[in-house]
Amino acid sequence: MSAEPHTEMTAPTIFGDVVRRACDQCRIRCNRHVPCAHCSTIGQHCSFTSTGQKTREPRQRILISTQYERKIDQIEHGLSRIEKGLHTLSRAQRRIESVLHANPSNASPELPTSAKATRPSEKHSRSYSVESLLSTKGKSTCFDAQGPGFEGDSSITAHAAFASTFVDHAVQHRSYRDAGPKLRAAMAALHELLQMQKTKDDDHFAHEKPLGQDGLGNLPMPPLEFILPILRELKKKVPLTFTLICVFGNIEYFTEQCRNIYFATDTFTQATFVIANAGLYFILQEKMVLARHSGDEGLIASHQAHLNICRDNLETVLAHLNLLLPAQRENVIALVMGASYAIEISKPSLAWRLNTAACQLCLTLGYHRATNQPGENDDVRRQRAVLFWLAYILDRALALRLGRPPILQDYEITLPRQLEHLGEFECHRETIHNFMVHAEVQGKIYEELYSPAGLARHVEQRKETAQRCAGILRARVKKMNEERERARHNAAGKGIEIATMLSMSDELAMLSTLTLIYRSIPPIPDGVSRSVSRTFSDDCIEMAREAMHVHLECIELVEKSPTLATAYMHWIILFQPFIPFIVLFCHGVEGSAIEDLQLIERFMTSLEPWKGLSSQADKLFQLCRVLNDLARTCVEARQAVSGQRQPDVWNQIGGLSFSASQNESLPGHQSEFIDQDMTMELGLDTWDWGQIDLVSGPESYQVSDLFTEYYMQLLDAPNAIAQGPLQRGPAGRRDGY
Repeated sequence: MSAEPHTEMTAPTIFGDVVRRACDQCRIRCNRHVPCAHCSTIGQHCSFTSTGQKTREPRQRILISTQYERKIDQIEHGLSRIEKGLHTLSRAQRRIESVLHANPSNASPELPTSAKATRPSEKHSRSYSVESLLSTKGKSTCFDAQGPGFEGDSSITAHAAFASTFVDHAVQHRSYRDAGPKLRAAMAALHELLQMQKTKDDDHFAHEKPLGQDGLGNLPMPPLEFILPILRELKKKVPLTFTLICVFGNIEYFTEQCRNIYFATDTFTQATFVIANAGLYFILQEKMVLARHSGDEGLIASHQAHLNICRDNLETVLAHLNLLLPAQRENVIALVMGASYAIEISKPSLAWRLNTAACQLCLTLGYHRATNQPGENDDVRRQRAVLFWLAYILDRALALRLGRPPILQDYEITLPRQLEHLGEFECHRETIHNFMVHAEVQGKIYEELYSPAGLARHVEQRKETAQRCAGILRARVKKMNEERERARHNAAGKGIEIATMLSMSDELAMLSTLTLIYRSIPPIPDGVSRSVSRTFSDDCIEMAREAMHVHLECIELVEKSPTLATAYMHWIILFQPFIPFIVLFCHGVEGSAIEDLQLIERFMTSLEPWKGLSSQADKLFQLCRVLNDLARTCVEARQAVSGQRQPDVWNQIGGLSFSASQNESLPGHQSEFIDQDMTMELGLDTWDWGQIDLVSGPESYQVSDLFTEYYMQLLDAPNAIAQGPLQRGPAGRRDGY
């Protein structure tokens, strides 16, 4: 407060002691009287405030020690790191925005009201760096191919290369030089198709989504109210088409993985996210099949919307998956599931990478040995055995498909090859046993018939191996046929239809492998063989024909279900080294076999409804169409040049109306309409087929000309077209092959 100056005014007191202060106006010039001399001189009021204010005590001088300086430096360093982190996040955010602007198609599509997605908890695992999560230009950083991958002698590329030289030699023979423009046009169409397929396909996931700062927390999940009934149903009935569900060990494990995402109270790993979404994806696939049988369009649309969510999530997390994962069972399961999905979308190279990582973890964990792990009980041993054998099955199939040595070698495995009771998954035990037998044979085929060491073996040794492997698969095919017939008599309904299709698909896979086995056996010399072929053995042609007939039966079973058709095309036709088509094409051109030429056309026709399933399926159909036209033109041109009055083979075939009854009326092995001197007309009699066989030895002629050398390139191996017919290395082998 302020007070008027007066002579009676006393100085402010604190605790009874007089403490004189300078007035508010004077401060420095105040003599501390009341009123002060200076205020009296100039005639102003002398006042002061804060009568209870303490006097300022003298401050203590602070000495900056070495300890304080070190702490200051630490704070400065920490602030510098924070600043750098903020700059990194800022750059990452700008990249995400640029991706979204550049690729608007990557945005999540609008879902029906019934399919509104549920986002998982924000508290999720981020055991990966921000830089690894944010891929540039919307593409995967883990799986982008730096160049074409190698494919060995067991791959379909190598076998198709033989057909290339076969057709090229036949077409360029003098008998065809004046055949007319139709044959030249057919060859030009083939050349044009192959030129169009030179561009390498993008090797990233088509439905991969960009991840923001929240990582996996940005990705929606199917609604919980939709998923809960499915999880409850799993405890009563396991999916019939989802054999790989056995990797979980039990249903409770899979349910727990889903619970960790939908009710996340703690962080969850990338592996958990893969397991949950992959499992739901394959389960929903079977739901789609059953919904299509029932004709419920609303249910079909709902399942499709939820399946798409799981698909997008799975592709996104796989694209950013760190393959340097710790050796844990959860990570092995996630990698096997990821490899299975890569096969599902016809990306065998990506499947190879994922399953290779899974196999390496299996070896690290000792899953391949019969010895019990520390603290392992019978149930845990059974679960890890199933997991190991499923990784083994994929390893062998992919190795033969790509022409590479398998990761898991039989001489290292002591685990029993007979599975124990699988509990909830007992219905899949026999199927897994069939897969295991097939996988073991596939390993022997590569090692002893198609590897560099196998090609160097004497022909008699290869024959012995081929007959032994063929005997194993023939016995298994016979057993599968008997079991399928028993199942047909004992059951009925839509379930048995699906089971029949699955069994026939497994049989077709083995028939395709049998064709591959017999392809390694040279044909029997003239006078002994019952057929006109100087290229393939009789058993090889027989297996190729049987495989084609089984394929046509399978197509009839899946024609009403695009979901089953997708799995069939990608797991059987595009996943296997499917050479029956190549064998029949070459034999049809060589011998003008009515049955074989008809099967070629029916095979092409069977692929047409499903060419839209994937780009690989479409490329296969386009190639089959061109080759079918070429085969027809070759036969017609030979008829015109020969000057003989031969019956029209295409009229005998009856085009697409050729029925099964007509097929049965044809002679079993002598359906050719011209004599056995036909090969002389083609100029093929000058070829030593036993020596120009692609598997007759390391010094043999490795063909690679303008025809189906590109066959596998059209599907998954773009490197095959990089070399033309004149770019050959020593001994006729293609450079770099």
